[in-house]
Amino acid sequence: MRLRLLILSALLLSLLSAAVPAVAGKSISVLFASGSFVGRTTLDEKLREQLRQNGIDLQVDTCFYKELDLARLSRCNLLIMTYAPTLGANDAVREFHSAMQPILDYVEGGGGLIVMGDDNYESYKVLNEFLSQMDAEILPESPVDASKLYQQQAYLRHWYCSTENISRHPVTDGIKSVWYPMADAPDTGKATEIMRLGPSWSPLICANPSAYYYRTKLKEEGKRDHATPQPILGAREVGKGRVIAFSTRSVNYLEHPYHRMFEGLCIDRGDGLRLVQNMLTWVAQPAIDAGMPGGYVQPETKAEKPKIDPTSLKNLDYGQRPRRVQRRRVARVGGHQEPTADKVRRYLRPRQGIPAVPAEHDQFPYHFSRLP
Repeated sequence: MRLRLLILSALLLSLLSAAVPAVAGKSISVLFASGSFVGRTTLDEKLREQLRQNGIDLQVDTCFYKELDLARLSRCNLLIMTYAPTLGANDAVREFHSAMQPILDYVEGGGGLIVMGDDNYESYKVLNEFLSQMDAEILPESPVDASKLYQQQAYLRHWYCSTENISRHPVTDGIKSVWYPMADAPDTGKATEIMRLGPSWSPLICANPSAYYYRTKLKEEGKRDHATPQPILGAREVGKGRVIAFSTRSVNYLEHPYHRMFEGLCIDRGDGLRLVQNMLTWVAQPAIDAGMPGGYVQPETKAEKPKIDPTSLKNLDYGQRPRRVQRRRVARVGGHQEPTADKVRRYLRPRQGIPAVPAEHDQFPYHFSRLP
């Protein structure tokens, strides 16, 4: 009996240890990098709070590619690359090229790296210049499974698709299904694309076997077939560090997944939250174990109340109060009837008994600069 209890307790402990990330309770310093043409990217606050409740405390920094160097990278456990520049944006492309070698040196030395696709006007071609250094490439083909499509009922009415073709790995531990964005159309949308991964990579999340592939490159559009399901997420080790390539949009998983335009679909449907948690912890693990690189602590920002000296109020010069100018408003007319000049004139003379328009109906009032 005692032996059975010992065996059961050992199994329970093993299950609990598998469910809790190895870095739980520790702080992970994360650096977001993006092109200067889109602004700085960062982590969604609601997502950050959910991760904190699961034992993952994130210290988040953000910068442009032109600001990346080994000194900046040495302060973070992992780097998240977002929004590579598009072809033709020459200054932004030069900034991206200047950051490539420091990033590779950082990963070789033990840093973690997550590369997000964020394809925008064929920016995948610029990103592929970096991925080719690690034997990977993004292909302009959308994986579409017609039996797993979902369209938003409001806001952008974008399309989403799910896959259950997931390989076992610490990054996919506890994950059964993942939803990914398809943008405004399942075929021609460029929100999620497939990848070609070299032999050093482990393809972890692939399209369903029933999916087809639609090539989105100009002058080459159309359905494509592949002998095997193609990956959208892969992982590998480079030197002392770890890398994940996820050829989809960061805005749906990291930056603004809970914005009302995206409704948290990629996080709350399927196992998106668990996927984000596993990616962050697995990639950052070597740096945390070694104690470097890392150490960045996000400064606290507190809104300070303005300090007012009561004695200074006596010296304020308010000046002459400006004469109040009444705004001219024109009443809305129901249906499709156009307001006549007579109705406009009578409205501008409220003393004739025409009531004022209630405030809730005056959000977008008609304005008439000339009256006949």
